[in-house]
Amino acid sequence: MPMKKTSLILIISLNIVSIGFSQESGETTPNPEQYRAGIAKSIADLKIEPSPVSKVTNVLIKGQIDSIPLRIYYPSNEESLPILYHMHGGCLVAGDLETHDNICRYLCNQVGCIVIAVDYRQPPENKFPAAVEDCHFVLNWIYKNAEKLGGNKNKIALIGDSSGGNLSAAVCLKNSESESIIPLVMQVLINPVLDLRNNSSSFNTYMGCVFAYLNNPEDSNNKFASPLAAFTFEHTPQTIIITSENDESKDEAELYNKRLMNSNIISSLYEVQGIGHFAGLWAGNSPEVNNAK
Repeated sequence: MPMKKTSLILIISLNIVSIGFSQESGETTPNPEQYRAGIAKSIADLKIEPSPVSKVTNVLIKGQIDSIPLRIYYPSNEESLPILYHMHGGCLVAGDLETHDNICRYLCNQVGCIVIAVDYRQPPENKFPAAVEDCHFVLNWIYKNAEKLGGNKNKIALIGDSSGGNLSAAVCLKNSESESIIPLVMQVLINPVLDLRNNSSSFNTYMGCVFAYLNNPEDSNNKFASPLAAFTFEHTPQTIIITSENDESKDEAELYNKRLMNSNIISSLYEVQGIGHFAGLWAGNSPEVNNAK
């Protein structure tokens, strides 16, 4: 299927409403605080003013292990709004509610939906599968509380960039195995990292971060760590994948798209020319990645 270039916002709007970072590879476990500080600085240095939204609410919910911070963005006071559940990227070890605040505000306004961002547990303090478990728990919380939040539980979509795309794909796999499967409208993956197995593109590019994320090499074969390791993609929602011409993990996005289509899942792949991994440019809502929006 030929790759196309289009407006992400247009796609999300039509589908929901009508129905990084500088990531460096390394052979040793990275210092997470250095990564986190570096990512935050790279986004702050963009000096992009945050877009005003109707309302922003910070919520702390009780998770299975620890409390999970959420940030909820509202475009208006309307009821039964679509919900876009956002999982941030950050080389598996970094990123938070602040680093992706700009892009969440942008999505909230442009799509006209409630955006719910999660601050999941991160390694090396909390290794795999902590982040996946938190993100899956929050999906169930969103579904159960959608009406209280002013949202529509039948119009929930997922979005994640880079390692957040990994988490979105993993959450879809988790959801498909749940006793009560949540009817997701779609997932949108931006430069997703989908394979942490030895010698994969993501492993070779982000090796140190992969070591920090996983407990041992065997974890990389777990489909919730490497969604491309899954044998079946049953109940995965319609998927939109945004990749870029020079992204190191582009081959994983292309293979994931192909495997979804071979599983009779509606999936579309869009490539942005002339740029590498969006990184902090996406999180900070930089005009440099407007072609992806």
